[in-house]
Amino acid sequence: MIRSTFFTSLAVWLCLSGSAFPQTEPLESGMAAESEGRWEDALRDYRIVLERDPRRADVWVRVADVAARMGRAEDAAAALSRAVDAKPDDAGLHFRLSQAHAVANAPGAARQAVERALALRPEDPEYRRAAAVLATWTGDYAAAIRRYRELHEQQPHDTSIDLSLARLNAWSGDTNGAVDGYRRYLTSHPDAPDAWLELATAESWRGRAAAALAALRAYRERFGESAPYTLVLARVLAGAGRPSQAASVLEPLWRQDPGNYDVNQARTIAFALQRRAHDAHDALDSIRRIDPTRHETRTAERVVRAVLGSTVEPGFGFYGDSDHLQVIRIAPAAALNLRTGTQVSAGYARHLLRAAPDSGLDRRGGGTAVYELGWGGLAHAFGGVTFSARIGATAADEWRRTTRLLGVQWRASDAFTIGVERSDGFVAISPRTIELGLTERRHRVDLVWSPTLQTAVAAEAAYQAFSDGNVRREIRIAPRHAIVRSSSMNLDLGVSGYRLEARHDLSHGYYDPVRYEAYQAVAYPYFKGGENVGLGVTLTAGPQREYRRPFRFGGSVTAEATLGIYQAWLLRVTGSSTHNLRQESGAFQGYAGSIVLTRRF
Repeated sequence: MIRSTFFTSLAVWLCLSGSAFPQTEPLESGMAAESEGRWEDALRDYRIVLERDPRRADVWVRVADVAARMGRAEDAAAALSRAVDAKPDDAGLHFRLSQAHAVANAPGAARQAVERALALRPEDPEYRRAAAVLATWTGDYAAAIRRYRELHEQQPHDTSIDLSLARLNAWSGDTNGAVDGYRRYLTSHPDAPDAWLELATAESWRGRAAAALAALRAYRERFGESAPYTLVLARVLAGAGRPSQAASVLEPLWRQDPGNYDVNQARTIAFALQRRAHDAHDALDSIRRIDPTRHETRTAERVVRAVLGSTVEPGFGFYGDSDHLQVIRIAPAAALNLRTGTQVSAGYARHLLRAAPDSGLDRRGGGTAVYELGWGGLAHAFGGVTFSARIGATAADEWRRTTRLLGVQWRASDAFTIGVERSDGFVAISPRTIELGLTERRHRVDLVWSPTLQTAVAAEAAYQAFSDGNVRREIRIAPRHAIVRSSSMNLDLGVSGYRLEARHDLSHGYYDPVRYEAYQAVAYPYFKGGENVGLGVTLTAGPQREYRRPFRFGGSVTAEATLGIYQAWLLRVTGSSTHNLRQESGAFQGYAGSIVLTRRF
């Protein structure tokens, strides 16, 4: 009887336990399977535990570890999210979740998780550094800079932070901060080749070509020449107005590897700035074939379009002065630039001119004078020489005339360009010149010489022969020197000398003194609102006089706002005002403005 009762009790226990022999707990068996690399078995056992208690954060972490080992990054992140739900105040879990999201290529979620970890443990430098890295990844450079600065306060001797800050400042457009950061880093790490090249690039971006070349010399002295050095050198030279030198520097690299993306991208920009249309488009086609989606490809496309693109531009302008002369100008134009280096252009201009009675500029019969011009042009570049021609039909009140223009420009080198032009047509200065049907034959020479990267000299001379027997000669020379180059503004200072002489002093509605001269100091500030927005200002001040009269002080201010510098749509708005400076009409005070909207293709 006792024996029967024992076996009956044993059978009941076995049924209740579900097995005839003791079982290992699922968590322990899962850990054993995990240690042996049996990932699916481990996950099965862990799920059994989690079905019983889904708040087991430790088990969710194990699930995440197994999923990560199996290469299932999204599953690992999902498991860690459940662990965080179970223990929301655990900073370590939030940090691990951030890492899992990063591996799963979800930078936004990774950044959100690490910011939560940092909020729970605000003094942890590892969390702060991760927050800075993820802010950089998501493109929030301002937040990344803030986090790195906080980290620098915690770890002032960690010089790697200077390098991170320098790069962030460069990417965000603060080239001043970038240069300062690179120089601090290089003080303690002079043998970091990438930092020297990045310093040169940042100096170039803010327009300090000489400083950029100095950084490159330091690189070459320490590490010798290399392909990365040559690429940066070429980009600096192109940005400094030396595109021919840039193309020459790149040529050996291109011959070694004609399919190299970086070399072809740099060649595209150098050729575009040289106005070598065919070569620029060929190089651009190369980088489009290699990778059309890269940011650098889009940058090259914008440069080519800005320099060599076809354009359509309606334009409007106005002028007024102290002699009550008013001119309104409407001038739409279009240009088709071909890959061969040929430009076909056409345009129309309509001028409405009005002056006060008895001003010497008005029509004797009074009223508004109308001047109209329709023209077509052709230009072609043969290497460094560009020939241009234009022919037009003009109407000035009842007068009719065919106008012509012939020109040639020679780009002798990156540092020297000279142009010569001959034209004829009506003199559209005032209603009086229109009424008289006054015509001119003009010869003009202009040159630009840049003996150094900081210095430029512009000069122009013109000779005008009028149909009334008068002759005017004028000459201007204006050297300038770069003083400031920063991320927010540039500043050049210079001087300008101008002289105008006429054979006769007539009353035919234009300025024809025996001699007029003006000598001025000139400031050229340029304010940067970003890559595509700028405001250029020209300020002049100095003595001027007519022949044998005392010198009088005069000056002018001109401002031009440009929106869309490298965009498909470009808007230029210009305004100017002069005081005690002679205008073409003879007035001492004047104002003018224009609005030009350009569509590039």
